[in-house]
Amino acid sequence: MPLSNELKLLRNAPLPFLKKYWVSPSSQYSVNQLPDSTNPAFYSREHAFQGQKRQIDGQVTMSQAEHKIAYANLLPGGGDSYALHCYNTNQLTQAQKQDLLPIWYLPWWEDRVTKMRILKANQMPGDLPNPSLFFTSALTGCSIFVKGPADSPTAYHAGFDSNRDYAANPKQDPNSIRHWQILFDRYSPNTPGRGEANKGMYLADFDNNPDLQVYLNYLKTSAHGNMEIRSLIGEGNVFGVRDNTCNWTFYLQEVVTVQYRTFTVRRKMLGLGAKETIYSAVKSQRRPMCLREIFPNGNGAARIWNTEPVRI
Repeated sequence: MPLSNELKLLRNAPLPFLKKYWVSPSSQYSVNQLPDSTNPAFYSREHAFQGQKRQIDGQVTMSQAEHKIAYANLLPGGGDSYALHCYNTNQLTQAQKQDLLPIWYLPWWEDRVTKMRILKANQMPGDLPNPSLFFTSALTGCSIFVKGPADSPTAYHAGFDSNRDYAANPKQDPNSIRHWQILFDRYSPNTPGRGEANKGMYLADFDNNPDLQVYLNYLKTSAHGNMEIRSLIGEGNVFGVRDNTCNWTFYLQEVVTVQYRTFTVRRKMLGLGAKETIYSAVKSQRRPMCLREIFPNGNGAARIWNTEPVRI
């Protein structure tokens, strides 16, 4: 079975695809059914990482090249969203791999800092694919760091366990963002020019997120007066793209859930010219808002905005 059209679009034109569609990668190796309707073998991240596996806030590293490459499938999630299911090579037969898109993939590990260096294009073992796409697990409050040369960067993914006992295992700093920055500086000291994406960038409230304010104004303008925006809620995803010079650029995909309702204005019956506004039920759509570069240009000044109209 050949790659699906969605996987081909993601591979061949990742920026246009990710500007339009939210992609949410699995947090660990998936056990979701494969395109051939079979269930993959289970594979634990325990076997993929080395390092401080039993230590809260420890660093674990994906060292072996075969574990750095995953095979991914896109499944529609409704509206402009897809789930990206990622499988380790050891879960699949060679035939099953033909239906899936090879990517560099860094899973999440709760209360740990996971780490992976992307190999240079000319360093790849001959028996492995050489993808030009990188994904890490979807962000729900995590921090991502990227450092190193653009042709062989190292990515870090750090996040809390939702059930963490903070009395027994306190933060390095009361501020969660600062907690992971302290640990990154401990594990990777003297790192100028690093890229970073944290929850202050994609989960900030409306008043503290200028991107949300800009996007709200765009949506109001594009609605042509018959849609009322009720709220915007942010999320995030980090991905990387390698260009034809073999250098990588990493982006934060800022995602927003738009809550809105439509309305019509009509004359009241027997109202002698009086009008009334009829509102629909509140609806919601989850969609990318913009792509923000975080590495190598870590200031993230440039945005690639999603200007597709909200479907009413």
